[in-house]
Amino acid sequence: MTESQSTASAANTDSLQRISTLILGTDEARLEGISNLIRDVSESVCVFAVPDGDIESLEQESFGLILMVDAAEETLHMLDEILASTDRSVLSLACLPINEVEANQEKLLEHVDDILPHPEELALRLPFVEQRLRKREKSLLQNRAILETIVDGIITIEGRGIIITFNPSAEKIFGYSEQEVIGKNISMLMPQPDRGAHQSYIRRYEESGQAQIIGIGREVVGVRKNGEQFPMDLAVSEVISDGQKFYTGVVRDITYRRQLEHEILRVSDQERRRIGQDLHDDLGQMLTGLGLISKSLTNRLEQEGSKHVDDMQELTELIKEADLNARTIARGLVPVELDVNGLEHALRMLVTDVEQLFGSRCTFHQSGTVPVLEMSTMTNLYRIAQESVSNAIKHGKADHVRVELQTESSRLTLSVIDDGIGLPSDLPRDQGMGIPIMKYRARVIGATLEIVANECVGTTITCSLRLE
Repeated sequence: MTESQSTASAANTDSLQRISTLILGTDEARLEGISNLIRDVSESVCVFAVPDGDIESLEQESFGLILMVDAAEETLHMLDEILASTDRSVLSLACLPINEVEANQEKLLEHVDDILPHPEELALRLPFVEQRLRKREKSLLQNRAILETIVDGIITIEGRGIIITFNPSAEKIFGYSEQEVIGKNISMLMPQPDRGAHQSYIRRYEESGQAQIIGIGREVVGVRKNGEQFPMDLAVSEVISDGQKFYTGVVRDITYRRQLEHEILRVSDQERRRIGQDLHDDLGQMLTGLGLISKSLTNRLEQEGSKHVDDMQELTELIKEADLNARTIARGLVPVELDVNGLEHALRMLVTDVEQLFGSRCTFHQSGTVPVLEMSTMTNLYRIAQESVSNAIKHGKADHVRVELQTESSRLTLSVIDDGIGLPSDLPRDQGMGIPIMKYRARVIGATLEIVANECVGTTITCSLRLE
């Protein structure tokens, strides 16, 4: 060591002692020689011989600096393994002759932060090393503070789907600790069939660039540690670092929101039923009474030969028509056919009522045997069909609406096909609540809802329910 280097070493002894150093390599003689030089200025040195060293012995150590003394594949692999097991900011340096650096430049660029031609130079670089460590540690702490305090779950995976980070909010959402999921495949947090198809989703995206979730965001279903499935909002972004692809997912548990929506929908249906009952029992009875009275007056005026008979006859017909419309509306609000005859009959009555109420052609077609369904499932399917038909006539200006109910193997499919003007490619912000409520009703019963434009004219709305 030269005089100037010795002076610099002495001046920086205190700095080096604050940095724990791990010396890593396959050449034991070289390891020992370099460690002796380092120990001249610091006692905080650990030597690890590859491949004979025991990595478990390093778990309790906290290194700020790793000094690699050769570029062997085993050394590089061990460096990666050690860096992956630490949650601290660590700098990695290579102490290699120039010829070895030139021969292994590409590999070294991927693994180390800097190169030292001679170990004696470490003492001169210590202030800069320490400054870089402080900056890296500060950045790490800031990122950790964000990850640990944010209410959303944040999960990072590499290109194969292996989990790299799992923040505290993700732990609370899924019920797993970070240690239980790091190194595992992200599919463990998914239900079937997504769990089995996850790798194909990633492969399809990488091959075609067609995203299902990445860069889009959508509602999906997650699985907690106890096996419970729950709804969540998921937004995924793609990041490429050093040529390697990573995906970061932001997860929000929306179970409580779904419960509130379900309660709002329940109250809405309850109010709808009350209004329908009032229409049937109060307004319907009143109109029936008015119809009887007007008919009686018509007969009396006819007997008296009054010139107002025709006007009274017209009024009687109008009251009769209003009574029929009120009862049709009431039946739409309270589909009693669901209780008595099931979904198929209720849909047949729906298309009949639509033709009477709107004057548009509406038909029903059914194939296969409809199984016995829960009342809530039938009600939601009926409301989806009702809203779809109403939209097709009121907004789509359809002349013909076709309602289909098909049962095939283990799937029930409800389709509403119209010949109207169709939906615009971009729905306006003030589109109303019809479509969102239809989608929610489908989610409530575990079905999927798809809205597509027909090839020529009109729109097809399909609700598909898997039967247990």
